Amino acid sequence: MNSAIAGGLASTDSGGFVATLLAQARLPPEAWSGRRRFTVAFLVALAVFLAGAYAWQRIDLGGAQLKQSLLEHAQHNLASARHATTQLPALRLAGANASALRDATSWTSADDLRAVSQLAGRHGVELLTLEPQPLAGAGITATRPLRLTARADFAEWLGFLRGLSGLPTLVVPGDVTIKRQADTLMINATLESFPALRPVSAQDAGKSGTEADEEADDYLFFDPFSPVNRPLMTEDPSLRLVGMLRNSFRGLALVETAGGVTAVAVGDHLGVERVTRIEAPGVGLSRNGQTRTLTFAEVTS
Repeated sequence: MNSAIAGGLASTDSGGFVATLLAQARLPPEAWSGRRRFTVAFLVALAVFLAGAYAWQRIDLGGAQLKQSLLEHAQHNLASARHATTQLPALRLAGANASALRDATSWTSADDLRAVSQLAGRHGVELLTLEPQPLAGAGITATRPLRLTARADFAEWLGFLRGLSGLPTLVVPGDVTIKRQADTLMINATLESFPALRPVSAQDAGKSGTEADEEADDYLFFDPFSPVNRPLMTEDPSLRLVGMLRNSFRGLALVETAGGVTAVAVGDHLGVERVTRIEAPGVGLSRNGQTRTLTFAEVTS
């Protein structure tokens, strides 16, 4: 009986609570209490805020998404630029090789003959024969030998060799043989022409024409084939000057002795003699206060 009474009371309480809520809901707004008004206003404001935030994000009124996309695009461009920078040397080399190969296909043996003949004519070198050989190799290492026989004096031949650096293609002299014949020189040489390569001139190396001329003046010019420079026999037949290299700072001489060829500089000793100078026309030697000059001796066959 007690449980039945308790169940009846509970059902009565729950029914009364629901009836109270329904009665409160039917009240007009002007009859609401202050707490209810605050609660409803808070819920409405929260709903409006959430709806506004969602609309702000979807429409991107602040531009945040646009800025983010622009930042990602800029970072992508930066990464691409850095990658291109690392590839730049290889691209330059490939471009240079490609242009060189295109030029090489248009440079023929007739161009070699014309360029070398014009250079020889400018420097007074008389070409007796000039024979192009077949092209050997491929790519930038392709070479076409030119065999020539010429007649000139030493100054003319030296000017011809120095003029090779001004040709449109790289031409390297090799296997040069020079023999004196009467008052002139007979020259046999092989010129290696590289159609795909270009020589480095003084202007390309960052030097002006005046600087290049001044640098050229630093080299000592000595004509070992000139009659004026042909010496008498040296006092010691076991010593023979076979080569000399000198600039404005120091000199080096190659002397053939009984024991072979040796290189000497100023201050070195050759047997009992000391080297005092290396300049045209030869090497100065001193011994016991006496000096002499070891010069180039012409060898006839």
